[in-house]
Amino acid sequence: MLEKKNDVLIAAKAVLARYGGICGMTLHRWVRDPDLNFPKRLLINGRRYWRRSELPGHPRPRCLQSSYTQEK
Repeated sequence: MLEKKNDVLIAAKAVLARYGGICGMTLHRWVRDPDLNFPKRLLINGRRYWRRSELPGHPRPRCLQSSYTQEK
């Protein structure tokens, strides 16, 4: 629990940029979808934040990467 208290908080705008400039609605859907297991937000004075340690480290969470392959 102590490590969560000292963790850096990332604002929603930075989270959107971190995952390739996704829109706010996409982030909202990721948070709402229990199958994706995306970290829950913290709400501080009406602003959304996430703990950096809880966010997936790569540009796009593996569970959210598209398996779509374009056929030629």
